[in-house]
Amino acid sequence: MVRRRLIAGLIDVALVLAWAVVVIGVFFAADWLGWTRGLTTTVVQAIIGTSVGIPALAVFAVWEASPKQGTMGKRYFGLRVVGADGGRVNLIRALVRNLLKIGVPVLLLHLASLSLIAPGVDSWILTAIAVALPGCYLAALFIGSGRT
Repeated sequence: MVRRRLIAGLIDVALVLAWAVVVIGVFFAADWLGWTRGLTTTVVQAIIGTSVGIPALAVFAVWEASPKQGTMGKRYFGLRVVGADGGRVNLIRALVRNLLKIGVPVLLLHLASLSLIAPGVDSWILTAIAVALPGCYLAALFIGSGRT
């Protein structure tokens, strides 16, 4: 079961990465056309990060709250996201779930990478937190009931 969940997660990550490639491609085209002149590195990173992250979180939450109860990876393996009562999770719960599972670690990792470009915050602290949060999520697969 754990193996299927991990592979399903990798499928979902691949979908997000594919979306990121599209967003970055559009951004390169906009840059080539000169539409990004005057934007700082931080602003560019913020635009790309939100253009990838917000749609991915929203789509995953909608998929998990839908009658099919799962993302593409989960559905491929016949897995479903269920509430404590065994029923469907509502959209707010699915959104919070994905925000904690994906959004916060991605944001922290993004901030850590930005701090390497524009020093000010110790990037190692943000990187450690960004890695620890998904690590806790993965540990939940093996501890207790296996519910994350």
